[in-house]
Amino acid sequence: MRLLVIEHQAGLRQVVRRWLEGLDCVICECISPVEALRVNAQPGPDWVVVDAQSRPVNGLVALRELTSRFPKARFVLVSDVADEDLRQAALQAGACACLLKEELGTLRDLLTSKAEMKPSCGIQAPGAQTVNPAEQNKQNQKEIET
Repeated sequence: MRLLVIEHQAGLRQVVRRWLEGLDCVICECISPVEALRVNAQPGPDWVVVDAQSRPVNGLVALRELTSRFPKARFVLVSDVADEDLRQAALQAGACACLLKEELGTLRDLLTSKAEMKPSCGIQAPGAQTVNPAEQNKQNQKEIET
C-alpha cells in the first residue's frame, strides 16, 4: 500500500507513521498540499490523508485538486473538530472518510478496510471500544511531544 500524508505538524506525521508500523505500507510525507501536488510517484498513492487545516490552501480545496491528480486514490480528511458541514463538504470533494485527529488511532483499521463510516466526522472500527475523546487527545499529545 502507498500512503501520502499531508500534515504540517511533523509530530503528528510521526505518530501516524508509528501507528502504521508493521503494515506493508510505503509512506510519503508532505507538509502542504502544494508539496503533495509536486509528488510525481508512479503509480500514485492508494490512500491520501489530508489535514483540513492545511496551508496555504485548506484541506477541502486540496481534496478537489488532489482527487484529480490521483484519481485512483482514496482520501481521508483529518480535522480537529467534529463538524457535519465539513464532513459533508469533504465527502462531496472526494473524501471517503473524515476523521478527527483524536481518532487517528483508528486510521490503521480504515486503511486496511476494516472500518466503516460513522455519522460524525470520523470512523468506527467494528468491535472497537468507545474512547473518551479528551483522554485520547491527551495520549495523542503525549505521543506528538515524544
